[in-house]
Amino acid sequence: MLPVLSLWPAQEPRGLLISNGLSTMGFGLPAAIGAGLLDRPRPVVAFTGDGGLLMCTGELRTAAREGLPVRIMVFDDGELSLIKVKQVARGYSTDGLGIGGVNWAGLAQALGATGCRAANEEELRTHLRETMDVPGPVLIAARVNARAYEETIRMLRG
Repeated sequence: MLPVLSLWPAQEPRGLLISNGLSTMGFGLPAAIGAGLLDRPRPVVAFTGDGGLLMCTGELRTAAREGLPVRIMVFDDGELSLIKVKQVARGYSTDGLGIGGVNWAGLAQALGATGCRAANEEELRTHLRETMDVPGPVLIAARVNARAYEETIRMLRG
């Protein structure tokens, strides 16, 4: 998720909300809801990791209840990858960092939102196109490879 934010084309002040801690878990969806409530006609996209979204699933229900057209992209790698990278670098155990499989589409639907899963870029494009006119929140779980994080984090943070 962190690399996405460095590539996002923010074109105006307050066009991008990011936590001061650079990817604080659980920040993305509540921030997107706040932005959506302040300016309902403006489209809002939230990028979040699977661990961060699990921390704030109640907010997904809030977005659905309020009918906010927020698009939530959850990077689904099945583990707490950024924490794992830090643990490995320090020589700590990585026990307990696996999340396992989550049925994100089912969770979204149970909370009143539209949900789908993208296993590759073509599926992602298809889901984005097919959900453009959905009036409420849409959660798209994008399957990503957890092994890509270590090198990415090393390049971004040194």
